[in-house]
This record gives sequence, structure tokens and C-alpha cells, in this order.
Amino acid sequence: MQCCTKNSQVSNKSTAQEVYNVMQSAKAECLRGRTPIEALADLVSEGGYVSKVWLEEQHVNGIFFMHEDSVKLAKVYGTVFLLDCTYQTNKFSMPLLNIVGITCTYATFNAGFAFMRAETEAFYTWALRQLAAVVQPTVLCTDRDLALMKSIASVFPACHNLLCIWHINKNVAVNCKKHFLNGEEWNGFLAAWNGLVYSKSDVQFEDAFAAFTQAYSVSHPDAFAYVNGTWIPHKAKFVAGYITNWVHFGSSSTSRVEGNHHVIKSYLRLGSLDLLLVLNRLTIMLANQMVELNTEMCRQQVVVPHHLNQDIFRDLHFKVSLFAMDKVHAQLHQIEEGLHGAPCSGKFTSTWGLPCKHALRSHLERGTRIPLDDIHPQWHLHSNPIDCTASGANDEARSTPRKRLLSSIEQLLYSNNPRVSSLMMRLRQVVDEPDVQVLNPTDDVKKRGRPRKARVT
Repeated sequence: MQCCTKNSQVSNKSTAQEVYNVMQSAKAECLRGRTPIEALADLVSEGGYVSKVWLEEQHVNGIFFMHEDSVKLAKVYGTVFLLDCTYQTNKFSMPLLNIVGITCTYATFNAGFAFMRAETEAFYTWALRQLAAVVQPTVLCTDRDLALMKSIASVFPACHNLLCIWHINKNVAVNCKKHFLNGEEWNGFLAAWNGLVYSKSDVQFEDAFAAFTQAYSVSHPDAFAYVNGTWIPHKAKFVAGYITNWVHFGSSSTSRVEGNHHVIKSYLRLGSLDLLLVLNRLTIMLANQMVELNTEMCRQQVVVPHHLNQDIFRDLHFKVSLFAMDKVHAQLHQIEEGLHGAPCSGKFTSTWGLPCKHALRSHLERGTRIPLDDIHPQWHLHSNPIDCTASGANDEARSTPRKRLLSSIEQLLYSNNPRVSSLMMRLRQVVDEPDVQVLNPTDDVKKRGRPRKARVT
């Protein structure tokens, strides 16, 4: 900071100590006598966030928060979300659960965050319940974290939980390759495994698994036991023949959310920040992200690339994202190449929510255009995706949790409800009680993160 100041103002003679003093003064003014964790609890409750703080014996156990703009995006693009924890983001070593979604332009947006003291089913369930209060997703993509998988099944029983195929293949290689003596045997096993993963139907999978069992259950029992015991019970969460029945927009791996971890770390820079500083820097990241997303969506409402300037796309121009129309155009290209003879399986449409080459061929034969109704709402452009609510709704959104609580209490106190006297007695008890101090998380934070390498002596 001192270097930047001196470069922009040559006459500036401030010292490092003076810069430090100004920064400390600004920090003290922001805290107003509160600890950073108390200021954080106040900040997320004052508005601008959907949030929940979990306290246990006054210590912070977890903090869930969604920025108000993220909430709007999550409600518009609420079909698919990807979840994964990232580490070394704060001085308390609390894992940060990152929840990301997909916009109509196929860009990533941060839907929500949760600091948790441990990666257990109880903590995941608590965080997912806060998400469920905002949106009910159709698909959630994760890695094979059994605690998280159980929580998803509990909180979102109708939701499909996909497992990251990249992590699955990596784990299969790590745990099975050591049981093969040469590369030729391993390549044969890998080809058989890929035959299982990319089976196009449940019948094809059962046939492939029968052949896989016959080939490796006796000759390589350890490798077979790992695959059969660890992954086959979850086949419906990653095998192509099963997951292509659901609209997941190509999200069969968690690479999108893991790539977003790099963006988060680029804003945090340090892994020793308190939670208040982490929230402040994430807020800056979200503000920049919203500008970029909104700008791109608005751009695509006035642009038509040359290759999409065809009559069959005419009803989709300025209404559907370029990414979606490019996917449809690729299907159109297959028709031109004569690759539409096989019967329609419906997998492309069920996965992407877009018309396949067989449906497009019908439009070409009839000379009709693709109707907007054939495009999944995920791909629809919106005139103002971030601030798309009416003015009255915006006023309500800007109303802070404190104001909403006071308003509901006031309405109840001046109503004819027989509980008024009981409510006044309980409020008096709360007022007379001493303030409850919010304390930092305890030191026994538990995370599943990558273990540190043993020091070589």
C-alpha cells in the first residue's frame, strides 16, 4: 500500500507506521468496540444476506450466508448446484463449504457459503437446511463424502445426487493400479471400467458388469473388491446410463466448483484471516462477479453470431443464451453430416433441456422454427437478471432481518391474539437478561482436508 501511494503521489512522505496507524484506526471505527466475530454476526444479520449463525455455548459453530444477489440468481437458475469444501481460508481452520450454480450463459456463480466447525453429517444437514429455505434444487453434484451424501438424502429427498466422475476415476487408479503387474493388464482393466462408467443403459451396464466380474473377481480380487464395494453401490449416481435421465447440464464432475476455489483464494490471498475479513473479501468478489455476469447476459440480448443467423433459430434470438444455441447448432451440424439415422434415445434432451437432432430434423422437414417452449428455462435470458424483481419486492428484499422481526412483533402486540400477554412477559425476560457474547470458534475444528506431508528428517 505504501509503494502504491508513493508511486501515485510522489510528494507523499508517509511512513509504514503511519499507514499502519490509519489502517488500525479504520478497523477500530468499523468494529465500534466489538470483536471481529461479533461484528461479523451483526453484519450478516443487518441485511444484504440470507444468513444463519450457529452458536454452541456462545462459540460460533457455523455461519451460513448467501448474498441477496446470489439468492436472486439461485432462484432463477435453481436446477443444478455443485458443492465442495475448500480449506486454509481462515485462521480458525474452519472448512468453507462452497455452493455454486450455473447461469444461462454456462458461467459459474457463487450461490452460498458455510463455515463449519467439522465436516460431519450434522453440520452438512444444518447448512443444507439453510439452502433449502431459499431453493429446492433438482440435482446436486458432490464428491464421495458419505456425510454430505447422507445429508442431501435427508434434506432433499427428491434431489438427485451426482458423484464427480473425475474423482471416481482418480480413486480407482490410485487403489487398483497397484494390483496389476504390467501396463497391458492395467489398460485392459481400465477399458473394462470405462465400459461400466459409460454404459448407455442399465441393461448395458448389467451385461458389462457381469463380464467385468468374470474377468477380474478371481484374477484380481483386491481390485475387484474395491470397485464392487466402494463404487458399484453408488452406480446410479455416476454411470452414464442412469444420470442421463436427469437434467444436469453436463455437470458430472465438481471441476466447476473446484475451479471457483482458485477464484476465492485469489481474493483472500491469506489463509490466516479472521472470519470478518474473509466475509468482506468474499463480498467484494461477489460484487465483481455480479457485474461480469450481468454484463455478459445483457450483451447476449443484442448479439447474434453469424452461424446462428438462421431462420430455424429466429424465435430464440435475444431470448436464449448463445451457449444453448451453440449446443443446438452442434446437433444441427450432425444432421448435415448424416449422423441422425439411429433411433432417438432422448438422452440429449433429458440431460441438457434442449431439442436433439431428431427434433431438429422434424423442424427442417416442416420448415418450422424452434419454439421457445422447447428450451429449458435454465437457458432463457432475462432482461435484468440480478435486479429482476418489482420495486415493492426490492423494498422487501432490502428490509433487514431486524426490521422484519420488529415488524412481526409489533403486528402481534397490537393484534387480538390471546398470546399477547405471554409474549410481553417473555420479551421482558429477554430484555432483563444480560447480553450473550458471541465468541470465536473453538480450537477443535475437524476437517477432512488433504493431510500434511510428513516432515522428512
